[in-house]
Amino acid sequence: MIKWCFIALLLALTSCRKTNQITVINQGIGGNKASDVVIRIDTALQSNPDLAIVMIGTNDVSRQVAYKKFADNLSIVINRIKKSGAKVLLMSPPPRGTEVIGLPDNFKNGRTDTITSIIDSLGKKLNCYYLNINQAFKDAGTPSADKSSMLYNSANNPGKPDGIHLTVDGRQFIAAKVNRFIQDNLPKGSYSVVVCIGDSLTAGGSASYPAYLRILLNAQ
Repeated sequence: MIKWCFIALLLALTSCRKTNQITVINQGIGGNKASDVVIRIDTALQSNPDLAIVMIGTNDVSRQVAYKKFADNLSIVINRIKKSGAKVLLMSPPPRGTEVIGLPDNFKNGRTDTITSIIDSLGKKLNCYYLNINQAFKDAGTPSADKSSMLYNSANNPGKPDGIHLTVDGRQFIAAKVNRFIQDNLPKGSYSVVVCIGDSLTAGGSASYPAYLRILLNAQ
């Protein structure tokens, strides 16, 4: 878990040590499904990124989009990115918490797990990088009913315990996992522009996972 003081220290080190900064562009839009990303993918790629990170699927689960339709739409997104010359890092969406309003337990994470399997399969089929954030959250003890959960629940966000959106710790957790994956799998110097594409779990300003990722990438 990345603490605020650690983030501040990394930012200070980055400003002192590096002149060639890695650019991380946030292309997350709340409410997006894979079909919405298809419509805007060319706009999302206007920065000519070297690496595109795609985390989509939470809203496809919420709106019960057919699995084949989800897979077809994600395939289009992947192929458009690859055609642009960028590398693709696919991420499965996080699991859902214990208090998703109005949804039965078997719908919450059963469908998310199926979406995760689809993303995994597409990653292999279309030769993409793949990071299983769904499993990473589970391994870290999320979801849970206490304050330590990295998804909103009654203990850490009583005003809106939706079990879907990420706490600050959750966003920092994703940034740390992505940073580690990039350092372990992509050659240094092969990415100067990174675009993060997704829904509300990607969207946001200085407290989004792409914002934290930028700090971590530039601290290497």
